[in-house]
Amino acid sequence: MKSLFDSEPRAEIIRRVEQFRPDLQRAWGKMSAAEVICHLTDGMRITFGDYADYPMPKGFFTTAFFKWMVIDAPIPWPKSGRSMPQFFVTKTGDFAQDLRTLLHYVERFEKGPDQKFGFSPGFGELTPQQWARLSYRHCDHHLRQFGL
Repeated sequence: MKSLFDSEPRAEIIRRVEQFRPDLQRAWGKMSAAEVICHLTDGMRITFGDYADYPMPKGFFTTAFFKWMVIDAPIPWPKSGRSMPQFFVTKTGDFAQDLRTLLHYVERFEKGPDQKFGFSPGFGELTPQQWARLSYRHCDHHLRQFGL
């Protein structure tokens, strides 16, 4: 599984994000290109612990099996799935600035696993390695949504 800790997958995501334009049309879902950039940025803010005002989840979604299914299983994520409200905090603004903010977070993975990581509002505790793989998959999923 690809990880944003690895330079090649990280560079791939950066190249694809840099191709994002506000006029791109989605292949599925309801979010605009600008909204997806903010959504991905919110995911990164959660990854690095910038949002932590929600209760620690419990139950099936925090099990090792479910985490494996979402993070590591070699199956594509469903299209037009639902996401938690924590992934929709940032409102669209200046597209170029929103894009730079997202790229800053992707580039932050270059620092490796010895930095602060948060906990997931859906999965609970994740290792830095799990965060790096999950973040790659999340970016890849939405970049594919816009043909990138």
